[in-house]
Amino acid sequence: MSSRRRRRSGIPQVPHAGMNLVPLVDMALNLVLILLIMAPAMYMVRLPIHLPEAEATKVDVNEWMRVTVSADERLSVDGDLVDSWALLPEVLSHKVKDQKKELILMEVDKVIPYRTTSRLMEIVQAAGATRIAFATLQNPHATATH
Repeated sequence: MSSRRRRRSGIPQVPHAGMNLVPLVDMALNLVLILLIMAPAMYMVRLPIHLPEAEATKVDVNEWMRVTVSADERLSVDGDLVDSWALLPEVLSHKVKDQKKELILMEVDKVIPYRTTSRLMEIVQAAGATRIAFATLQNPHATATH
């Protein structure tokens, strides 16, 4: 008998008792995709390390030699004006040798171009400085994190 005839004949239809496989297949494909995405992260190497602890200490300013470049590119070494860039290497060399100061604090105005700062670094290194630092302003709004 065809389904049309059953309806017409008044015989009640039996519900389909099979399982719907579409949600099962969707779930399986989602799990496979998650596995494919997470697989590289599962094989990442994580080495056990112990990081050193550090604290900020105050530096004795007297240990540092200050080299200053103003916005108009005037130079000074420890407060003494240097007349020209040509004299700077000689002045620095003498100060480094005489005062035994190998720590240089470069105070460069923020409007000075990078090429000028780079040139100053080369001169300072050639003078025999072993450590160079750049002076910056402290941010009054910054908070220390521990």
